[in-house]
Amino acid sequence: MTPMRVRYFESFTDDFVQSRHQEAQLPADYDWRERHPIVYAMFGRIVHGLARIVYPMFFHGRVYGSEKVANHAGGAYIFINHTQPVGDVFLPYLLAGSRRVHPIVAAANLGVPIGGKLLRPAGALVLPNRLHQLGSFQVAMTARLAKGDMVVMYPEAHVWPYTTLIRPFATGSVHYPAADGRAVYTATTTYQPGRGRRPRMTVYVDGPFRADMTQPLKIRQRLLRQQLMAAMQWRAAMNNTTTYITYRRKEVAP
Repeated sequence: MTPMRVRYFESFTDDFVQSRHQEAQLPADYDWRERHPIVYAMFGRIVHGLARIVYPMFFHGRVYGSEKVANHAGGAYIFINHTQPVGDVFLPYLLAGSRRVHPIVAAANLGVPIGGKLLRPAGALVLPNRLHQLGSFQVAMTARLAKGDMVVMYPEAHVWPYTTLIRPFATGSVHYPAADGRAVYTATTTYQPGRGRRPRMTVYVDGPFRADMTQPLKIRQRLLRQQLMAAMQWRAAMNNTTTYITYRRKEVAP
């Protein structure tokens, strides 16, 4: 399959998928606690079931190694490369078996029609916009991890549809697993020739990876970041066998 189009970027933080609610802010009194835990748990099971149908049927995706996450003892983190605006919403629920999943999402996602209202019941944790909210956010996330749930992060931050690149992670993206020493799994989406116009997707799960808790925090962050990126880059290099959209850096005049 030859590239169907080329997209040019200036920075790895460029955003190719935007919404009308891109600048949305959380209310100052936003509460991350689960308001209706039983209802949310039931809704989470429904999303798990939908993911098993939707992901292979509509995205032609296969997942290898999800049993590593499903069988993990205790809470852990899952880091996923961000290449599908909709598919990446369902992917985390395929990785954790019947366990609760909590994707970390930006406030802009809450404004998406219909889907935005369902993010919270589905387990999503919305990133705070204000410094005074960070403490409440971390308490809520830690409580979920303590229950044995999975926290999902997209360290590349922005969706680049169908990219085969693994973009550099911000050091802050590994702050929490570097601070608490919990296990981290990577889930790398790769692309292969499909039967139709679009490629098929294959996701590989690797890990667990853990921060070296004998080192100072900043060193732990740097080493863990390198470890996770290396695992994803290796999977991408080994298993991406087609390119649907080519991403090229804009040339800057001297």
